[in-house]
Amino acid sequence: MARSLSAADNEALALRRPDPGATAHIIPSGGTTGLPKGIPRTHNDYLCNVEFMHKGWEMNTTDTALIVVPVGHNLAVLNVVGSVLFGFKLILLDSTKPEDICATIQKEKVTYVPMVPSLTKRILEFDGFKQYDLSSLKKLLGGGEPSTPELVREVYKKIGCTYINEFGMTEGLVTRTALDDDVEVICNTVGKPTCPYNEVKILDGHGKELPRNSDGELVVKGPAIFAGYVKNPAENKKSFTPDGYFKTGDIARIDDAGNLKITGRIKDLIIRGGENISPGQVEELVGAHPAVADVAVIGMPDKDLGERVCAYVRLAAGQSVDAAGISTFMESKGASKLLIPEKFVFVEALPMTEAGKHDKKTLREDIKRRIEKEKSS
Repeated sequence: MARSLSAADNEALALRRPDPGATAHIIPSGGTTGLPKGIPRTHNDYLCNVEFMHKGWEMNTTDTALIVVPVGHNLAVLNVVGSVLFGFKLILLDSTKPEDICATIQKEKVTYVPMVPSLTKRILEFDGFKQYDLSSLKKLLGGGEPSTPELVREVYKKIGCTYINEFGMTEGLVTRTALDDDVEVICNTVGKPTCPYNEVKILDGHGKELPRNSDGELVVKGPAIFAGYVKNPAENKKSFTPDGYFKTGDIARIDDAGNLKITGRIKDLIIRGGENISPGQVEELVGAHPAVADVAVIGMPDKDLGERVCAYVRLAAGQSVDAAGISTFMESKGASKLLIPEKFVFVEALPMTEAGKHDKKTLREDIKRRIEKEKSS
């Protein structure tokens, strides 16, 4: 039988209460270039993220969440903390095999799974997919990398649950499509900031705010955003605007309804003869081909133009298409010549980072080796 807390108990708890503005934990950045940076999150700014995410997407004691991404990744940590605050059941699975994930959803009657889209693709392509009862699944979230419209529609067709298209970063910004959003909004945007008090803007290369439906750098500030990297004044100086907005390094636009669409990374931009090309835009076009299961686009070095567009492609099981076929398909979709890759590399699997994203650093090294080999032969 539980006893009531005494005055001494309450005093002891009060003495141990952490400062809400103190650092709760430090998470390393998950980029594929350079050394990871320490991202400190305070109790206040992290709980702000957790609270609005779980309230807005109706997580409660009737839910069972399955975590298959690394627990150290922010996509997982937010849900681990959320389970404590909102009381939903949490299942941790140390396997990313489609059969293990499907079996766990069936056994535990899982209602919610946050995953990277590449893993969702593997599940939908899994030969034994139809053998499992996934009817308990109500919400499937895709974060960490772009979710293509084709993937979203396939989830609705094969599983029938709501897809949540998310864009997030450990530094604090999280945007998501809503549970009642139209499927076109879910296919083509990453929704609105989960914390309504976060302010987002789109800036041009001179720091001037751009109007709606214009592409530029996404910046944000607010109560859910971190205050700066650990012991890294040089990086902090580069990462914040003079009026305190965090510069995400992502290229984005905000539509008339206030929904955000990520169109690329500033560092990932391919500069071909002075023209800026967004890999994300090319990936969306290539990935729309029915024979393509996954694609990663990078810039390959070129002595005349600086860079050319290269696409690494993984085909769906039993499908066949060549470079010319994909190029013709892209043209039929209205793609300009600039967006059509000048080289296609067909692979059995794409390298991934520990955070579940395409490892483009490895691909850039691979294409350099391939180019050198072609020259020597």
